[in-house]
Amino acid sequence: MWLCRRSKKSTVRTTKMALQARARSLYRSLYREVKLQSHPVVTVNNADVPYNSQYLTHLRATFDKTLPNPESELKKGDDFLHFLQGQREYKALLERYNPSIGMDPEEKIRLTGRRVGFDLPTEYKEDK
Repeated sequence: MWLCRRSKKSTVRTTKMALQARARSLYRSLYREVKLQSHPVVTVNNADVPYNSQYLTHLRATFDKTLPNPESELKKGDDFLHFLQGQREYKALLERYNPSIGMDPEEKIRLTGRRVGFDLPTEYKEDK
């Protein structure tokens, strides 16, 4: 019967590689999730830039740093990923069950009338 013994050096290397793989996976998941968040486009220096590009730049800078305690930082990143996923699902459910959230008051009145069986007449607007 053979016993496989690892040296401390190989164990440290394996642990470091596992942390790098987890960090890479977490980065990709966070990147995808930030891309899925719906943020408006912002104009910066006469160029339309997606609002979430600021987050992506910060995310990249964070993952480029060498951190003293990578385990706790990966846990925080994982918690943040779950928070983003929850927020996206919350927004989808809010829009699904409250469809009148983004409407103007006239549109709300028209849809309320249609719900109870009334079709409101279109208002005549005079052109001057």
